[in-house]
Amino acid sequence: MERKFLEVQPIPITRELVTLAVLGLVIAACFLGAIDLSLLSVILLIIGLYLAIIFTVLYSIQKRTTYVVYADRVERNVNWILKSAGRIDAMKIESVQVTNSLLGRDRYGRVTVIGSGGTKLVFSAVPNPTNFAHTVRSIMNEGKPLHAKSETSCGPTDDLATQIQKLESLRNQGILDAAEFRKAKRKLLDS
Repeated sequence: MERKFLEVQPIPITRELVTLAVLGLVIAACFLGAIDLSLLSVILLIIGLYLAIIFTVLYSIQKRTTYVVYADRVERNVNWILKSAGRIDAMKIESVQVTNSLLGRDRYGRVTVIGSGGTKLVFSAVPNPTNFAHTVRSIMNEGKPLHAKSETSCGPTDDLATQIQKLESLRNQGILDAAEFRKAKRKLLDS
């Protein structure tokens, strides 16, 4: 059985869904005010029903979504009409970004995990996104083979590993972004 470090479900009520709900209520109120069934009221009714369907579908998808951090990978699983999953192995994770909205603040936010080759895995409406990102960073750092010192390594290889560790430290502190880190790492490996 695989070891899960963290498993969360997205918070189903996000800023976008709240906006749709409020808009649907405004349209419904307009419809009730224009009960004469003119063309405008029929259009408003259709728009209100459309927004209600969209709201229900988005809510249903989020209720069937889980985000899991394992010891060796991070996954996003959606079990709705068709099952879909996104996955990035820990050794391929290059950076983790957290975005909080004004509405969500520290309660929930978006976490973007960027893997090698520009692969992105976006986790929306994550409860306590800082904790989620910290957990992903911890498996990212544990999964890198360059952190372990080899007994057979010689001086220049140790120097290269130390330099890459310094670059990772700068990236984790936010001094380097992902593109700058990749460029500097590539330069070290090519030299």
